[in-house]
Amino acid sequence: MTQSFEIMADTETEIWNFFQDYAASLSPATASAYGKAIRSAREYFTFNTAPDVSDVADWVVAAIESGASMKTASYYLDNITSLYNAAVAEGLVPPSDAFKTVKRRLRAIPASANVASAAADRAAVLSRLRNIIRLSGRLQGDDALFADILTLSLLNPTRGIRGTAMLVRADIDSMMEEVREIAMRHTSSRRKYIFPLSQTMRTPRQVADMTGEGIRSLLRQRGIPVSGSADAAVETLWAMAALQCGFKASETVSALGHAPMALPLLSLPTPEPMPRLRREAIFESTLLSLIDNPLHWYVMHFRQGVRMETVRKRLDLFRDEIKTPEFYYPCEEIARKIGKKLVYKEKPLISDVAFFRCRDTEVFPLFRCVGDLAWCYREETAPGRPYSIVPDASMMAFMQTVGILAPGMEIYPIGEIPLSENDVVSIVGGPFIGKEATVESLLQNEQPTTDSRQPTAETAPTIVRLRITADNGIEWRVALPPHLLRPVSR
Repeated sequence: MTQSFEIMADTETEIWNFFQDYAASLSPATASAYGKAIRSAREYFTFNTAPDVSDVADWVVAAIESGASMKTASYYLDNITSLYNAAVAEGLVPPSDAFKTVKRRLRAIPASANVASAAADRAAVLSRLRNIIRLSGRLQGDDALFADILTLSLLNPTRGIRGTAMLVRADIDSMMEEVREIAMRHTSSRRKYIFPLSQTMRTPRQVADMTGEGIRSLLRQRGIPVSGSADAAVETLWAMAALQCGFKASETVSALGHAPMALPLLSLPTPEPMPRLRREAIFESTLLSLIDNPLHWYVMHFRQGVRMETVRKRLDLFRDEIKTPEFYYPCEEIARKIGKKLVYKEKPLISDVAFFRCRDTEVFPLFRCVGDLAWCYREETAPGRPYSIVPDASMMAFMQTVGILAPGMEIYPIGEIPLSENDVVSIVGGPFIGKEATVESLLQNEQPTTDSRQPTAETAPTIVRLRITADNGIEWRVALPPHLLRPVSR
């Protein structure tokens, strides 16, 4: 049982400030080392209660998954332990044995496990696994059969190869849509079982052995190393995918029920009972990341005092390790006259929020690098919950309203006729949204003649004068920029 304690400090910020002040009082070299540990840990401790084993283990696993060596992670753990003990002595937080427990378990992992190297190879293994799953419909013979059994086994790794091989047609109704389509490829009205494995002529053990060997052979052919049974391989692959999805180590182990032998790092947290619905949600989200890994828009919120420029500089440092996402950080250009010159400065429309676009599995690695600078909105305000996705349609509507387009994006569909006089348009943003109007004229915006950067006729902003007719027959004229207009089909 995990015991909860009430934190004595007034706020979480007070505890982190104490850590930073304490570190600053030490020698410069030690203060620098403690500062790195603090930045690494801040994303994983809320201090609403005293840290438990899962909290500490999740942080250590994430640090190593991010590329830290076992030695570095152990050193970070020692530093945070010292800081926490100092806070205990000041009466800010209650005592906790979690740090000591995780340290003991970390020491028990043999050096031969080479967990840091394994973490670096994981992305390549999962990439090959995705190729197997996504191309399974094009495979032939036994390869197609065993690829689909592997996919259904990854939907619920606790069921095992045997359980998956013995699924019957009636089980399809309870499957999620993406998996149901895979299962339907193999069903027959003349057969009770989903997969054609001669289940009526073999014992369940024989079916499991044959299927397991087929899956092991398929994985090896596709460059995925396999040691141990097919069940162990499925558990390991699923756990790797769950971690890449952003699920914490403690959640991954609790959903699976134990740590896979091939992933010794997952022995750090203690498996806890998990509600069935939560377990199924983790299983489904993880498999979906393997079946499909689409690009989505997400929202990044900067921590206090952080600017977009700071985040970009941090990502530049890690450009060889992670893919920098596409950012949308709308700014308006402010012109100030200094003497006889106009000086331009960009002012963000929302200073502490940036939108970014990347694949599902790239969000978690991104915040391993910038987690001390910013955080990502989640569906619920709790660590480990799925990241909130901004629908593409909502994002486009926002961009159109703001009038600043992301790189590579256009407001109008390719081939659409440009606006001209007497065109009927629909207003898609601003106070007149939803109204239809007629274009009266298109005018170039006036630009200061003293500006050395004065646009050409081709690039100067355009204002569209419109005539709007209300339902009561009254007409009025408005001037709007073209990004708020869309031609009505002629």
